[in-house]
Amino acid sequence: MPPVHLGWLYLQHFFSLGMTVSGVSGPSILSFEEILSWQTLNGLELQPWEINLLRDLSRTYVVYRSEFEDPNSPAPWAKPVTVDREEVADRIRKAFSARVKRPTAKKGAIRGSR
Repeated sequence: MPPVHLGWLYLQHFFSLGMTVSGVSGPSILSFEEILSWQTLNGLELQPWEINLLRDLSRTYVVYRSEFEDPNSPAPWAKPVTVDREEVADRIRKAFSARVKRPTAKKGAIRGSR
């Protein structure tokens, strides 16, 4: 994860809540009841906007969780990398053709001897 300079307390609350609840078809968004129960058990009194923030974090997590299940998908905070496949293929071809064109030692010759 990228560094979080502000809001780390809300991320701690979010992780403590478990980020999602189990639903019939997989992870679901945290309900108001879940958050109310959690804050009561932890002796907290969150403001309405804080509760909405935790639900927004949960909603975002649920939406993007399935999108990023593929281990090859880029991290959501990373800058996208574009690769010109033709340029890469051309460089590889040139590298191999340069290697093929190098003069080779004569058969039976010992390397390093003249």
